[in-house]
Amino acid sequence: MHVLVSTDRLGRDLPAVEVSRLLADGWARGAPADRLEQVPLGDGGSGLVAAVHRGVGGDLVPVTVAGTAGEPTPAGLLRLPDGTVVVEVAEVLGARATSGARAPVSSAPAAGLLDAALELDPRRVVMGVGGLVAHDAGAGLLAALGGHAQVADGGAQLEAAMAAGSADLPALLEATSARLAGRDLIVAVDTEVALLGLHGASALLAVPDATALTLAPAAAQGLEQAVGRWVHALGSGLGPGRVRAAASARGAGAGGGLAFGLALLGARLVPGPQVVASLVGLDSRVADADLVLTATAVLDPHVLHDSALAAASAAAAAHALPVVVVSGEAVLGRREWAAQGLSGVYPLTDGSTPWQELDDVAGALVDRAARVARTWSR
Repeated sequence: MHVLVSTDRLGRDLPAVEVSRLLADGWARGAPADRLEQVPLGDGGSGLVAAVHRGVGGDLVPVTVAGTAGEPTPAGLLRLPDGTVVVEVAEVLGARATSGARAPVSSAPAAGLLDAALELDPRRVVMGVGGLVAHDAGAGLLAALGGHAQVADGGAQLEAAMAAGSADLPALLEATSARLAGRDLIVAVDTEVALLGLHGASALLAVPDATALTLAPAAAQGLEQAVGRWVHALGSGLGPGRVRAAASARGAGAGGGLAFGLALLGARLVPGPQVVASLVGLDSRVADADLVLTATAVLDPHVLHDSALAAASAAAAAHALPVVVVSGEAVLGRREWAAQGLSGVYPLTDGSTPWQELDDVAGALVDRAARVARTWSR
């Protein structure tokens, strides 16, 4: 039996590559005669480069860019054989890279990554903007691309970052567009949240655990107002139609609005799971399998429709393959998940203990996958 193990990260601590390995190890323990293929997925957030590299190979290119305080910060780009360069912005603007910042930081370091990617003369650049603690609607990115001094704190000094980002912006956009000529710039957004509004990027900051950063409601509201002024100022300088189109694009609020800033440069915003599935050739891999094994932290309505699990399930459905899910927890009943094409769901716990509090989450994944294999292998 050919089993395709294709999953995103589990929570914030277990990356997709590790989760896939643990599930494969468990399945091999329960059904040693089966053939296992690991194709990690992602949504454009942390672990993007590792997942794509594990799935299709390519050349890892080490780079060093200016971090949030201007310090040299290492990162890695992935150059694929077809001329695509994959960029994981969380490497320089994620929670780990910013030492658990408690206030939004400038998106300026993303400019260094974009510059480094373009130096590789790519046919296409894919930038994953999920899991960032930046929140300045791309102002830091644009300021850094324009050669202006980096603003280290995108919270207290957000207005300054926006003022720098708007200086000579038409000339900057023209110069950057020239560098991007003939190249496709794709932003893999981990969420399709809007840039502004009651359910926009700033509002999510006030919802615990909704993003990589959580702020008090008053602070989140202050950022919303600052971003609104920034967008209005851009409209005055660039034309309201162009700015309105970028701000209203689905996913413009991803990465604290970094997706919006990149959209102003001509980038296309695409759901991250869809981008990663395409990069790793998920559909063709599913076509050769007999069963798809995947995982998620929480099986809820959002995951069923907007996640790497949903991408794996859709690919499997196209080939009439069963999809088996190992989940940290499941808040949906059998009728709900079966209606979305899932064949079996197996939580790590019985609900009495949160899965994050298990003494050995990795061991629990292996054990659960082994039990699932004994049920499903033929």
